[in-house]
Amino acid sequence: MKKIIKEGRVYMEDYEKDGQVKSFLVKGDTKAIKDQRKELGGRWNNSLGGWIFPKTKEVEIAAFIKKNA
Repeated sequence: MKKIIKEGRVYMEDYEKDGQVKSFLVKGDTKAIKDQRKELGGRWNNSLGGWIFPKTKEVEIAAFIKKNA
């Protein structure tokens, strides 16, 4: 896994499965953005300890985190 953004207490990581990166994780203290996580298309992955989003939403989520977290 490659960390993309680790700014503040919320950060993003690429999530590689079967040699391909098709999604990414949002980890850290995500309480500040809890109401929007699901409506932005994220789902909790307990074994990975983060919210998983499709790679297509990466720019949108990064901007959202920067603005709200």
